Amino acid sequence: MKGIRVQNVVQELRGEKIDIIPWNEDVTVFVRSALAPAEISMVRVVPSTNTLEIVVEDDQLSLAIGRKGQNVRLASQITGWKVDILSKSKLDTRTKGAIANLQHIEGLNETLAQSIYQCGFLNVLDLSRQPIETLARIPGFDNEGAATELKRKAEAAVQTMGLDAASGRDIMMNNSGPTPSGAVGANATKNATMANADARLKEALANAGEGEKK
Repeated sequence: MKGIRVQNVVQELRGEKIDIIPWNEDVTVFVRSALAPAEISMVRVVPSTNTLEIVVEDDQLSLAIGRKGQNVRLASQITGWKVDILSKSKLDTRTKGAIANLQHIEGLNETLAQSIYQCGFLNVLDLSRQPIETLARIPGFDNEGAATELKRKAEAAVQTMGLDAASGRDIMMNNSGPTPSGAVGANATKNATMANADARLKEALANAGEGEKK
């Protein structure tokens, strides 16, 4: 009988739902499987922020996100990437905004801004923080001299746009500080719950295996 081992595991976990997702080393394929049955229009990899941008039709957005964002959280956990799900209409708005932002860089026309955006850079501030080696991978800036000049102009645009304060806030947000005692307690509870669930799953798998042998 097909699926008997899964049924045994479900029984051991007292009816807990189990989804089996085929592994694929290509993260763009893997995340599509993780978000099924939602229909994915496009997966865009943004290495600079370790993000997968998932684009779906507007009527597929709720299905892809899941109840209270559950599908997004699970997809992020199993892929190891931050998962950002966008409707096509929202993507169009974001794309226009990103290209307009990047065109604050001196001498950067819409075509070059499109090229930079397609490489995963969403704004001037993000671009200005990248090392020369990373910028040299962008088509049209694929040598050290061009990449260095792009970085210089991006840094100048940051100053012109008055983004120093934004940069400072970002640094403050990323600084590690003492963890509140309440957060420690919450993390401890969460870790204990996850450990308990893991133990239950291992036990269920073992029992299911014994059931198959019988």
